[in-house]
Amino acid sequence: MQTNLFSDAFPLQEQGIACLKKFEFSRALDYLQQARDLSADIPNNRVYFEAAQFCLANQFNITTPAAQMVSLWEMLHQEQTFAAEANALQKVLFEVFARRLLDIEAFDASGVLQHGDICFHISACYMHANQFEAARQSLTQQLSDDESPLPARYWGYFGDAALATSHAREANLGYLRLLASNPFDVDWSVFQHRRLKTRFQSLLKQYNLQIAYGSWPFAAWQDELIYVPPSNRYIQKMLEDNLKRYDPNLALTPYEKHLRFALLVLCDQSDPSGNKAVHLRIMMKELDGKKFQQYLSTVNER
Repeated sequence: MQTNLFSDAFPLQEQGIACLKKFEFSRALDYLQQARDLSADIPNNRVYFEAAQFCLANQFNITTPAAQMVSLWEMLHQEQTFAAEANALQKVLFEVFARRLLDIEAFDASGVLQHGDICFHISACYMHANQFEAARQSLTQQLSDDESPLPARYWGYFGDAALATSHAREANLGYLRLLASNPFDVDWSVFQHRRLKTRFQSLLKQYNLQIAYGSWPFAAWQDELIYVPPSNRYIQKMLEDNLKRYDPNLALTPYEKHLRFALLVLCDQSDPSGNKAVHLRIMMKELDGKKFQQYLSTVNER
């Protein structure tokens, strides 16, 4: 009997999900409720139901402009950043918004949707729609310019898309640049590198959120989860920008301190000639003597 109820409920749930992705939220709720009435235990029904309710509560419908979706997307992204994980509802909402933005062709010829200060790229939608090769190709073109206006999370998307499509060197490049520029901007809902995620979670058990994010790049290098190619100009530029950005007379926050230390390490690793080693290592030692000793021990062991 239970099997028959499930078999009757699933088509209704699928219709509800299809309506959800079309932004027909009232119809989605009707189908999802019918499915639940037939089988209270049907998998994932509750999260789809909550997603439809959430969208209705935010007055979304088939006429909702792309800019409104992107604004809410950014809010959800911030929530998962500070939670250090993505919950099931956020994942469904990201996918629903992604598919809708792709359906209405919300992007310009370069794949960008600019809304105020938000620079949103089509690759985010490809990632959340599980179209990894499309994401990789679009980002290969967009990120070829080191002056790209896209925020750091798009380097994370590039790493995720490359890893999902078995392009290991590109994946390393993406994750390295995400961690060097702003690890806080990671999108946990599509993050593909399980060992990197596990390493972050272990840091979160030891430290508060800021220190965990700031310490993540150094820990990733220390555990050989990322590799720094020689003469990496991007890493050098990130360090230069970091040193210029902060007033030398003001104390760094814990996050800023740990991220700067990581940038010094990555920059040191990118200089095979050793021309900058003395200068960089003096700065490391002044910034965090204990961590500097850990760095030297790791270098000597390799």
